[in-house]
Amino acid sequence: MSTVEDKLRTLGLELPSPPTPGGTYVPSVTTGNLIYLSGVTPNTEDGKPLAGKVGINITTEEAYEAAQRGALGLLANLKRQLGTLEK
Repeated sequence: MSTVEDKLRTLGLELPSPPTPGGTYVPSVTTGNLIYLSGVTPNTEDGKPLAGKVGINITTEEAYEAAQRGALGLLANLKRQLGTLEK
């Protein structure tokens, strides 16, 4: 059976190291059977934030990359909270 991370690798994606919180918040909180995630901003490979308005400051491709990096960061936080993405 394939794992979530195997499926990501098949798509050419890999989870980054979980982002380090930059403030006094916690990256995830579990309440009952819910997990709340926060504090993930998409960054370039060199750590600079990817931000702007599509068509003005950034291209559609850069916006897509920003969304993808943000989602992978959230998955990394989820894995840190649960220990696995298989739940």
